[in-house]
Amino acid sequence: MGNEAKIQALWGKKAANGEPKWLPLVVHLADTAEVGKLLWDEWLCEGAKRNIAENCTFSNASDDDDKLRQARALFVFLCAAHDLGKATPAFQTKDARPSYAGLNDQRERDERLGRCKDLDDQILKKLQNAGFECPINLLERTATPHALCSQVLLKLIVGSSIAKTAAILGAHHGKPQNQEPKDCYSDSYYENFFASKSGKAIWLATQKTLANWALEYSGLNVFDQLPTPNQIASVELCGLLIMADWISSNDFLFSYMGLDDPVVIERSVERAKTGFEILALTHRWNPLENLHSAVLLNEYYKRRFDFQFPNRLQQQILELASSLDNPGMIIVEAPMGYGKTESALAAAEILAKRSGRTGVFFALPTQATSNGIFPRLTSWIRHFGDSRVHSVELFHCRAEFNEDWKKLKDQDKLVKHSEQNGTESEDEDDTLIVNDWFSGRKKSMLADFVVGTIDQLLMAAFKQKHVMLRHLGLANKVVIIDECHAYDAYMSVYLERILMWLGKYHIPTIVLSATLPSEKRRLFMEMYLNQLSPTKEECEQMGIDIPTPSEWMITRDYPIITYNTRDDVHNIKIPTEDRRVTVEFEKLEDEQVESKISKLLSKGGCAGIIVNSVRRAQEFYTSMCKKYGAENVILFHSRFLMPDRARIEQQIVHMLGKPGVSERPDFKIIIGTQVLEQSLDIDFDVLFTDIAPMDLLIQRIGRLHRHKRLRPDVVAMPRCYLLGSIGTINKAATSIYGSYLLMRTLALLPDRIKLPDDISQLVEDTYNQECQIKDILTEQYKKAEAVYHAIIQKKQDNAAAFRIAEPQTNRRRSLNGWLSHDGGNVDESVAVRDIIESIEVFFVQELDDGMIHL
Repeated sequence: MGNEAKIQALWGKKAANGEPKWLPLVVHLADTAEVGKLLWDEWLCEGAKRNIAENCTFSNASDDDDKLRQARALFVFLCAAHDLGKATPAFQTKDARPSYAGLNDQRERDERLGRCKDLDDQILKKLQNAGFECPINLLERTATPHALCSQVLLKLIVGSSIAKTAAILGAHHGKPQNQEPKDCYSDSYYENFFASKSGKAIWLATQKTLANWALEYSGLNVFDQLPTPNQIASVELCGLLIMADWISSNDFLFSYMGLDDPVVIERSVERAKTGFEILALTHRWNPLENLHSAVLLNEYYKRRFDFQFPNRLQQQILELASSLDNPGMIIVEAPMGYGKTESALAAAEILAKRSGRTGVFFALPTQATSNGIFPRLTSWIRHFGDSRVHSVELFHCRAEFNEDWKKLKDQDKLVKHSEQNGTESEDEDDTLIVNDWFSGRKKSMLADFVVGTIDQLLMAAFKQKHVMLRHLGLANKVVIIDECHAYDAYMSVYLERILMWLGKYHIPTIVLSATLPSEKRRLFMEMYLNQLSPTKEECEQMGIDIPTPSEWMITRDYPIITYNTRDDVHNIKIPTEDRRVTVEFEKLEDEQVESKISKLLSKGGCAGIIVNSVRRAQEFYTSMCKKYGAENVILFHSRFLMPDRARIEQQIVHMLGKPGVSERPDFKIIIGTQVLEQSLDIDFDVLFTDIAPMDLLIQRIGRLHRHKRLRPDVVAMPRCYLLGSIGTINKAATSIYGSYLLMRTLALLPDRIKLPDDISQLVEDTYNQECQIKDILTEQYKKAEAVYHAIIQKKQDNAAAFRIAEPQTNRRRSLNGWLSHDGGNVDESVAVRDIIESIEVFFVQELDDGMIHL
């Protein structure tokens, strides 16, 4: 590298504790480039690499392997050039930022500030001795942050042909520039880039030297050899660059140097290797290891889940996944309790193998359902039978209250403590860890196996800083979306958009539901394929005939699997075997519930009461406790503090779970809200429920006689009692669901339904606007219908303001403007749900000897 003395005088990091330590800029760039190589070679999955290469334009590539080699070189270049903008007067004259963590004494804080100023002075002398002009009183320094400078300088040095690549550098702090930056070095910020007219020569020469050094570090000879990424590849590359930069910026992994230590770039190879070993990102998962094809179809469920006889659905999805050469989306519609979770995990492992993915993200509607799936996922992983260590995460804001997650996290700390002290840990043979580096909402998706709320997937479609990291985490995985019927119009706006990106990334995606309207099935598949059919209104505007829907769009077969092979979509109907159940309905006033339970549970049993509001649940709980004793009644709703909610949830599952693994009480009444209707594998002998839209009502019924077991004669036949539904719909129901769907549900609901045979027909008729119901065509109904559609449209409009754009393959589109919006600020914690934010408050009493929780 030419101008070595000048290059080595530039700083990239300064010690925050006032010690005379620094990291030369070129060393940080080399560290990042070496980390980038390790991430590409040892962490990023083959499927993501292929997708990046597929979305790049190459000037000269002989075959697919050559494209992958050049795509890797592009990424290494990005790592080596990402902080090019630090080679400017605007950055080099910045003061060190002292850290005052743990310093409460003002004298100590002043001393640290003084030492930092000394460090600034010494580095400034280095720069001046190297010949740099360094104005220290620059105006509007914040107008030229170094990420922006990196983008501007690369385009200045190479030309407009590298603008898309330069835009990735401009976005490496998590937010792309709102538009293509102007040549801001030619206006009032000239001094920020070059100090002065006379100082420009040395600064620009140094900047060019660094850019050329980065190109050489990548293994290419001329800038024309760098592939040009489109927007899809740019998002993945930017996420990977952010990850590499965050790792190499960790001063625990990459120690700073003394001011007089020699600058040896070659040491970055060993520095990166050592840092990577300490980071322990785990080795890539090799799906289906030790399972050859004969064993796969015959013994998969025994090997992974310890059961011998899979049902028809589980067999069919295994065969289907094994036959797909280009895995895409699989939509599974099957009854509650039909083993969809095991089916999805089986398909995920096969699809991961076929698509080159190295992890799984399992998305669920609530924290409670996420908690329920987490131990099932970890059990599945432990059955892999390999010696690799896999990182896992429970991804929601209250994971720390989950005992299974806490145990893994504490176990990993014990193993690390044992390693540091040269002792053995009892848990060292466990292949699961919770890696501290993946903690936090921005990095959790990067772990190998992640269970989380649907919010964590939807946030990948939300315009927020560092959203590229979520895309990167998803790119490494197979995605499973459970209970997809449970997401309202607001959430669906984000879900539909991220499905488009998952499709463009070729990420295998499995969608699960017991009660999915055909319109949703069509929409999800078309979004994934990025081939949305025109609406009736759009056809009328364009003067074209409404296209005839394909059979897969409108079929009412059930259970059913829908899947795509490239652009073609197919259905497979699954035989229902002998699992038919007839459920009878009876309408009941609230005041009649006590006497009905006394009659039905006279010989014992477990009753469920699911209502639509916390207040109603509390009222029922109070009355039932008076009648049957508090020891026989459990209340469960979303307003409990998270530790209590987690405890109650585990208690209910432990009591009412599968036979053989639960300890079912002789008598128990469980009272709850909607938290009881989703994913929890629990089983009631009799069910009392408020009215809800048809699909959600059927979900609740799915907790009735869910498992085969001996029951008292009085409750031997499944029976569901509808509360508050004699003549009117209660206010709690209408405030949550509106009147329109509830009126249709009540009009269509028969006296008895056969499960699973009637599920598809009932759900389809409820949500199909073309299905006219004569009995309710009143003015009240018409008004409710208008209000319903107006609310849906408002929710969609509100959500769309903060939704990322559709994936663009247009060669002219870069990352610039990708996250720009005019909608103001939105709290990210509630951005993808149309809810009112709540907080948890702990009351404490202060005593003389400390504090105690009340």
